[in-house]
Amino acid sequence: MIDQEPPTTNERSRGRLSVPWGITDAMIGFAVVACGSLASLLALGHLLGSLERQPDGITAVVLFLLQILMVVTVWFLAVKWRGASLSSLGLGTGGLRWPKIVGWAALALGLSIVAGLVYQLIVTGLGIESLEPSPVPERLLGEGVVRAFTVGILVVVGPAAEEIFFRGFLLSAFVQGIGVLPGLIVASAIFAIAHGDFTVLLPTFASGVVLSWLYLRTRSLWPGFLAHAGQNSLAVTFAV
Repeated sequence: MIDQEPPTTNERSRGRLSVPWGITDAMIGFAVVACGSLASLLALGHLLGSLERQPDGITAVVLFLLQILMVVTVWFLAVKWRGASLSSLGLGTGGLRWPKIVGWAALALGLSIVAGLVYQLIVTGLGIESLEPSPVPERLLGEGVVRAFTVGILVVVGPAAEEIFFRGFLLSAFVQGIGVLPGLIVASAIFAIAHGDFTVLLPTFASGVVLSWLYLRTRSLWPGFLAHAGQNSLAVTFAV
């Protein structure tokens, strides 16, 4: 397994990608994760319906297992099956120094926040209450150790797994297969739909576009991970 050389500045700006997996692999991976998510939600609903009260931390455990499923799916389809290197998944720094990585992350976080605020102002101004985003329910976070575990999943594990799956794996396959702009749009749409919340469909799509652009520009998942983690940290903070 041979590590690829970091892309040049011209390659980054043109958004070119060359990875050993393709759209078929990406769709298989998405189907596996989607089926796993559906099965988990059905099992969770059945379990909670048969209990008098929700056991502490059960939702967090389900979320954690789904993030692990994403990473394992990428490892099997891209690394194990196609022989991909970790750098081809964006797990390196892309030749960037950490000050630049943090700077790119801050820019992406700012753009995502602005997009979310604009969306909130529009739906509020139009009086469309059904489209107003709801904050993360505080009860989802739990208490004590359970809260620390849940916050860790939402702020660290979740962003890491999702950046690997949606940007490093899915986005790369679609951009290589159908071009930069169509690939970016399709991958961002899948990212938004996968969150399963109609009220945040558009702002999540906007965030997906920003994070996808960031990955194509830097060829590293680190800026996107930091921006994604920052965004989730804000969501958790408003829930407390």
